[in-house]
Amino acid sequence: MTTVPAAASARRPSSSALRRFLRAPSAWIGLSLMTLLVIGAVFAPQIAPQNPFDLAAIDVLDARMTPGSVSSTGDITYLLGTDGQGRDLFSAILYGLRTSLTVGVGSAVLAGIIGILLGLIAAWSGGLIDALIMRLVDLLMSLPSILVALLMLALLGKGIGNVVLTLVLLEWAYYARTARAQALVERKRDYFEAARGLGLPTSRILLRHVLPNCRSLAPSRWRRRSPSSD
Repeated sequence: MTTVPAAASARRPSSSALRRFLRAPSAWIGLSLMTLLVIGAVFAPQIAPQNPFDLAAIDVLDARMTPGSVSSTGDITYLLGTDGQGRDLFSAILYGLRTSLTVGVGSAVLAGIIGILLGLIAAWSGGLIDALIMRLVDLLMSLPSILVALLMLALLGKGIGNVVLTLVLLEWAYYARTARAQALVERKRDYFEAARGLGLPTSRILLRHVLPNCRSLAPSRWRRRSPSSD
């Protein structure tokens, strides 16, 4: 009877995280700031008083103006001033947020998907496949990130897509190593052997049973056996 509350809490680690989030003022502050940044990036064309990439809308007579100055035409108030080319700095920040969020979120998601899948495959297969994947991981992690990034951009050229591809190449190895280590631990669980004994497909075992239990970034109290392991 005394084990029921513990089992119930083990089934819902996300509800425990949500309760802690709702009680943390710093979490609300961070979420509010992040929401403002996302809104500013998504609605930059509607919020920004000037398109900094539109050369026809830029007047060099407005170069290096102080914050709060009014443009020479009188239709724009430069809240943060202008740069040496007469571009509104506030507008440049909003448009720059769009690029930053696209590159950051896109590269993180792609690197996570690729790295986690390769880590799970390495842990499941073992042998030669595991050795090849992990030696590639060791090679990438041993190289200086800045050097690899500069080399990749020199070969691929400019562009947001090339920057995202370069970041994915640099970051997927970290996800792969972490996912493999956690998957090797989960392979020793009883539910893993039971799933294999039932003849479940490999993809279902890895994605529906092993992956949800690989919570390497979660607090230690979350790292318990899932109900499927009972």
